[in-house]
Amino acid sequence: MIDFECQCGAIYHSEEAHIGRCLRCIKCGSPVPILRAERSVVPASTGSPEVQRPAGGRSSKAAGKRTPSHGYALATAAAIILLISLGLLLRAAVRDNRSPSRAVQTQPDAGHGSRGSLQSGPGPSAFEVVEVTPAPRPSPRASSGPAQEKKPAHYNSLPSGTSITPDVGTDGYGVLTVENKTGEDAVVRLVDAATYETRRWFLVESGGSAQKESIPVGTYVLVYTTGLDWLEASDTFRWHPSYSELERTLRYEEEKNSEGVQYHEISITLHPVIGGNVRSRVISRDEFLRGHHHMPVLR
Repeated sequence: MIDFECQCGAIYHSEEAHIGRCLRCIKCGSPVPILRAERSVVPASTGSPEVQRPAGGRSSKAAGKRTPSHGYALATAAAIILLISLGLLLRAAVRDNRSPSRAVQTQPDAGHGSRGSLQSGPGPSAFEVVEVTPAPRPSPRASSGPAQEKKPAHYNSLPSGTSITPDVGTDGYGVLTVENKTGEDAVVRLVDAATYETRRWFLVESGGSAQKESIPVGTYVLVYTTGLDWLEASDTFRWHPSYSELERTLRYEEEKNSEGVQYHEISITLHPVIGGNVRSRVISRDEFLRGHHHMPVLR
């Protein structure tokens, strides 16, 4: 236990483990540093070089030892407060860097809906969220074909992210994430808008999500089919297949600078109800397979 005294004469006690810290006097409000001494005394502001003695007549310092001046005490207290403040700021910065949340702003791009603008620093230059409103489908009862088969209890369903065909073009930085919130499986096909060459083709289970990376720079069309019981030999769902296409293209851009490469990351959510920010239209199976040559992935 050590004793120390404020400039106003108030005496305090503390453990040695608290040496180097600072407390505020409850009488005068001045900061009082806890120094390594049997009793540290902060002299009054009169500037007297004599060492003040606390109540009871005990000396605050042994003979021959110098008591810190008032200015030194204030400087020590200020340094301690500064170190504590820097520590709190550093902890806050680390916490922000580890946070998984990310604020995203998008700007309008004529002819292509909204997309993020290029920003400085390495990493994604834009994180775009696309919520797809599905196109209306005719009721099974209204169709002239046979009665609609009941939903199968068992059917072929691949894990989310499983490629239907090998990826084409993996020298880019673009990222595509698809979340399927419908009640059926979905197979997504990302094709080059100019050549209709398949770049990515993968399955996303109902209620699941999948991510594809290394997408090169370009403009792409996204088509998808939903249903159950995927038939790999014919590239279609056996039960209740439907085919759709986003009514806008997806653009991936890159920009290199001294800090790295800026690229686009696009997240697409398929919703079972109306309310998205991008519409889709119904297409035929032939349109869905346009430009495709069957090349199954070896598993």
